[in-house]
Amino acid sequence: MTKRLIEYIDVSQLHFDPNNPRFGTYEDRDFSDQETIIEEMIDREAISELIVSIADQGYFSGEPLLVFEQDGKLTVAEGNRRLSALKILNGEISTLPPSILQVIANAKHKPKEAPCIVFQARNEIIHYLGYRHITGVKSWGALEKAIYLKQLKEDLKINSPNLTEDEVHVTLAREIGSHKPTVAKSLTALGIYEGGRDPKTGKFYQLQRVSDVDVDFSIIYTALSFKNVWRFLGIESSSDTSLNNLNTDHTKELFSWLFAEDDAGNKVVRESRQLPRLNHVLGNEISLNTLRETRNLDYAYDFSDGAEAAFRKLIDNSRKSLKFLESFLSGEELKEVTQVQLKDIDELTDLIDYIRRLAKRKVE
Repeated sequence: MTKRLIEYIDVSQLHFDPNNPRFGTYEDRDFSDQETIIEEMIDREAISELIVSIADQGYFSGEPLLVFEQDGKLTVAEGNRRLSALKILNGEISTLPPSILQVIANAKHKPKEAPCIVFQARNEIIHYLGYRHITGVKSWGALEKAIYLKQLKEDLKINSPNLTEDEVHVTLAREIGSHKPTVAKSLTALGIYEGGRDPKTGKFYQLQRVSDVDVDFSIIYTALSFKNVWRFLGIESSSDTSLNNLNTDHTKELFSWLFAEDDAGNKVVRESRQLPRLNHVLGNEISLNTLRETRNLDYAYDFSDGAEAAFRKLIDNSRKSLKFLESFLSGEELKEVTQVQLKDIDELTDLIDYIRRLAKRKVE
């Protein structure tokens, strides 16, 4: 980066960058409204401590904001958390929590100006952002990194239009100190994420109760590590950034299993450690259909090794349950059996007899 002088600019003249990868993780918001942005910052980015620090110690000039000129305005590409804190201390925000209002009231410092390094365009800063937030100490989350990579890729394709997709990913990997498959998988996951999100409602694939706050991008990224998952989605590999053959119906199903909750608050895939089990289920038509019918991953997994293995497991589990019931009735724990409980046992007996007749027909 070319050495540039630090300029002190009035905080009120500085604006937030609507293309900041951080904002891509927020629910749909009007980023032209700085109060809305700062409200999100307070809720999501834990800037309260930063406000207290600046109020007590002043602004550290060794961390200038990185600013670029856009549409006649000065936009902050790097340092939006610090900009939020400065605008709050300067009274630019009308509605604040009582705890922050108290900090403002007792502040020793309310810097009117901020140290800035000014660039002519955002793309002059974009490479530095990757160094700072991907390989540097202030790491972004998986979604912010993916959004940044997309921006970097768009800039690269403008400046080097003759590069193949593979060459673009190699260049991006070198840029951020990563590997080509990692970069491609991140961009593929982002394409799936953005393709299913309604920008107006923040919902994904028109699923009820599956919106920005429910979808963990890192789960999508991790799921693409499994062959049966990306095959189920209809794409060629986890690096298929084109998504030309993406099966949106299957993608909707995947999002439903990963993120939708039932009335009791339970998900089909409860945590990322169950993704190998889901991968196994997706590799078998019987287990996949079972998952669709029951939304029970463990039950569907029992069928993933084929019908014969599933039948044997069901028999074994039933035998264990009946043995336990026999032991329970033989013991002293249950003092008496009611007519209702006896009726339940009669129904169980009838069910077993019906299952036996079904099996006998298969034999014959």
